[in-house]
Amino acid sequence: MFKRIGIVVLGVAALVSAQPAAAQPRQGGGNWSILGAETLAPGTDAVHGEFGWPDVSFGYTHGISPGFDIGAKMSLVYGFENTTVNSEFGMAFAIPLRWSLARQGSAHLLFHVDPGFRFYTYDPVLFGFQFPFGLNLEFPVQNAPLKLGVGIDFNASLFVTGNATPAFVFGPLVGPYLEYHIDRNLAVGIDTRFGPIIEAFDGGTDTRFGFRTQMLLAYHL
Repeated sequence: MFKRIGIVVLGVAALVSAQPAAAQPRQGGGNWSILGAETLAPGTDAVHGEFGWPDVSFGYTHGISPGFDIGAKMSLVYGFENTTVNSEFGMAFAIPLRWSLARQGSAHLLFHVDPGFRFYTYDPVLFGFQFPFGLNLEFPVQNAPLKLGVGIDFNASLFVTGNATPAFVFGPLVGPYLEYHIDRNLAVGIDTRFGPIIEAFDGGTDTRFGFRTQMLLAYHL
């Protein structure tokens, strides 16, 4: 399984490096997104908050080059790894990286990876590193401030402290998203993902249902 995942990651990375011209430059604050397949224009910034399950998150995103942006994100977590079982308060810090792979025809495509670390206040504290990645497939609505698409994510966290560690928690999550731009600077939206979450630890595995349902509020500076 892990070998196949590695092959997928390498293939996407090769696609990113092989098609830098696919992402066209965008000017001003009109064509951008936080949930969708549009990156920020170079030199521009956005602040955003996401509220719902399994956390409340606050983020900042900066456009680096055409088709690539980077951010910082802090989350107050109350749903353990997107599940409702054995939940405990925690915090997470991530550096989201986003690449626009294609913006042609009837679909836009974006690849993202969100490395960082997280912890939960169990006794003892559960601390680990996260490295989720995924694709956003967006279907443009012509002449409308609405962005509709589907996100395909692979969540992955490796915990190195706490009971029954090391533990690898992972799983694919898929779901639709919607982002509506009220004007050139203000956007709202809803983001959803659903799928199995697998916890692999010394002694066995455990599979649970995981999901994410969050409201978005974003402002382009």
